[in-house]
Amino acid sequence: MSDVLAKKHKFLAMVKEIMDYLKGKFGQPEWSLRHETIKYIYTKRMKEGTSVKEHVLDMMMHFNIAEVNGSAMDVANQVSFILESLPKSFIPFQTNASLNKIKFNLTILLNELQRFQNLTKGKGKEVEANVATTKGKFKRGSSSKSKVGSSKSNRKIEKKGKGKNPK
Repeated sequence: MSDVLAKKHKFLAMVKEIMDYLKGKFGQPEWSLRHETIKYIYTKRMKEGTSVKEHVLDMMMHFNIAEVNGSAMDVANQVSFILESLPKSFIPFQTNASLNKIKFNLTILLNELQRFQNLTKGKGKEVEANVATTKGKFKRGSSSKSKVGSSKSNRKIEKKGKGKNPK
């Protein structure tokens, strides 16, 4: 700082106080920055083929901006926002994390996402989610062996052995 600013602001002991003072004089209001940052976090989507490292670091920067401006977001929510902002090629990663209830912090998440991107990128394939479907209709409480209309369920069963036979 120049001598003039140093003399003018010598009563302010901390850098944060100086920043808050200057922001109040010349910058946007805190609520406006917080609103814009949270809106960015909610709407940010990673484009297919871009670096996951750059995307996660960008999201982390915006989490810090939101926190400095008075918005509190825990790590679980930050991880959730990052996972939701990923493209379709990361569906297997998201599914694995969800089904196995894996708890990530931001650095582990970044490392795992980079590893996943390198594995899928190196093979040159597009990753797809597999979905199992069936064409047959099932009876309530039945297994796949007892489909409606199967030939085994339509057979008549004859009783053999001792018993009273109607005459």
